[in-house]
Amino acid sequence: MPDGIEYHNLVLLTGAGFTKNYGGFLAKEMWSKIFNHQMVQVRPNVRDAMVRNTSDYECVYSNILDAERYDQHDKEAIKAAVEQAYEGLDNAIKGWTFNNDNPTAFNTYGLADLLNLFVGTSPTEKGFIFTLNQDLLFERDYKRRSLGTTSFPDAKIYDVKGWKMERSNFITIPTEEEVEKAKQNLTAEPRSLFVKLHGSYGWRSATQEQRMVIGKNKADQINKEPLLKWYFELFQEVLFSGNKRLLIIGYGFNDEHINNILLTAMKDHGLSLYIINPSDPADFAQYLQNGRYYALPLWEQGTKGYFPYSMREIFPPDQSKTVHFKDIKESLLSS
Repeated sequence: MPDGIEYHNLVLLTGAGFTKNYGGFLAKEMWSKIFNHQMVQVRPNVRDAMVRNTSDYECVYSNILDAERYDQHDKEAIKAAVEQAYEGLDNAIKGWTFNNDNPTAFNTYGLADLLNLFVGTSPTEKGFIFTLNQDLLFERDYKRRSLGTTSFPDAKIYDVKGWKMERSNFITIPTEEEVEKAKQNLTAEPRSLFVKLHGSYGWRSATQEQRMVIGKNKADQINKEPLLKWYFELFQEVLFSGNKRLLIIGYGFNDEHINNILLTAMKDHGLSLYIINPSDPADFAQYLQNGRYYALPLWEQGTKGYFPYSMREIFPPDQSKTVHFKDIKESLLSS
């Protein structure tokens, strides 16, 4: 922890289910977008790989990029299809509107009240919103930039929800030297910090490669990029700093490197978990037991609050105050 800095006791972690509330895509929808791409359909090896694995497009992506039996055209096809899927995701988010005909409509002002719980209480206390998502929801709806990065060149993305993201507006993320400077300037950052643990759509490295952590060996991918390595170290440092309360929205507990941090923080550093998930508790427990990475101890030992509601149930469109939000707030703030 940098000198003179403290970490707020409440921390937020979001996954794909969070963005779904704004018209975003879950894994099955991303798979469909990629599979339907014209370049995938004309590459038999790529199409076959997608057909053989309909549950994990990220694994397909990694296998194609890593395996020698796929040629350069195959690799370019899957990269183009994945990037276009994320472009489609961004278009869906920017097109989301609040109206009574929208079945996912909810009170976003109420959600903003929830997010305000994760703001540091003094200039030297930093609150954190960590996300595993690579979409531009927080940039578009909450006018935020990820810690240590520059704003996108056209400021309209932060002010006009429907503005289209062009490739000319992609940003180059910091070098190792620039990341070191950002670490030293943490005290100058706002009291609420937004951190994109798996990179972002619209990010490029110095060599102009996309910087989204997708597929297998995510920890290895993170360690190769100075900014993402710092993010992961910061995530660990915050959760290991003692007796933190982590609210999780929309994370499917399918990332081994994330689960390992949560387990260690729970066992050794007093981390408590609070989960918003519309699934029945019994179904959620069964889901964790059947998951790829054994996360059941997080449920059985570390979860102090579970709220089986959708955003619409917590924050209804009529802007009424619900007992659900009251319960969430009281659980997070209780002594």
